[in-house]
Amino acid sequence: FVDRVSFNNVTKEFKNKAVLKGVSFNIEAGDIYGLIGENGAGKTTLLKLIVNLLKPTSGNIQVLGKEIKKDSYDYLRNIGALIDEPVFYKKLTLYENFKVHCEYLGFYDEEKLENVLRRVGLHNKKDRKIKELSFGEKQRLAIAYALITEPELLILDEPTNGLDPIAIVELREILLKLNREFNTTIIISSHAINELETLVNKVMFLKNGEIVEDGLLEEIKEKCSVYIEIEVEDSSKALAILEKELNIRNMKLINKGTIRVYEALEERKKILSTLVKSDVEVLSFNMVQISLEEYFIRKVRGI
Repeated sequence: FVDRVSFNNVTKEFKNKAVLKGVSFNIEAGDIYGLIGENGAGKTTLLKLIVNLLKPTSGNIQVLGKEIKKDSYDYLRNIGALIDEPVFYKKLTLYENFKVHCEYLGFYDEEKLENVLRRVGLHNKKDRKIKELSFGEKQRLAIAYALITEPELLILDEPTNGLDPIAIVELREILLKLNREFNTTIIISSHAINELETLVNKVMFLKNGEIVEDGLLEEIKEKCSVYIEIEVEDSSKALAILEKELNIRNMKLINKGTIRVYEALEERKKILSTLVKSDVEVLSFNMVQISLEEYFIRKVRGI
């Protein structure tokens, strides 16, 4: 069994400044892998290393079972990528642009060209000049460029930029179908964590060129733990009772009157009744689960 992408202690520097710092991870066949990070985290640099647009300063990269060298390019035939904005010829029509791109790839199946344009919702606009298209329509065409060869590995850098909500849902359906029918491995970066959450099965959080979280989405979501948030008049008294009467240690005073309890969650009725019986005035008592987005923010900010 061969990983589709494997990074082993990869560092990339620009002018002696490390943009990626000793990054190691594996992406298996059939994964839909979400890459999450703030601007400058190193997402696009990582993706460019996969397709050999950049060379690592140190470390080893394997893609589709082959170690990537400076002159490795044959493997790119099995990869579709949307990283940098593609070149469009403004005076040509959408379809003419698509044909030029496909001829450059050595791909001449016009029936598949038509089918891909239907998939991305551009078939009825194929005779329009590029200069007449909206940003979102150009983004769809760029996605069509990446899909045309039905690649083993599909790499999409911020593909939802400029797309309206309906187009985002349609793109998600396209990618899920591609993954399901062809076992296409997909790497997708985005700032919109909620969009990725409905698509990916694995996720990586990047911060300043380093991995701060990497693993199965379901396992990471389990870490978005539920806690009990209690607002009280007398937090000192409440903390003492929780510790003495219920032996709770994993709790935190958030502000003057708010306590978060991270254990004994199944005994929340007992917690509430114990506080009330001890004459603690409880102003609010709620179960809370943080979102994946909030979990990411806490991770990258070290909260």
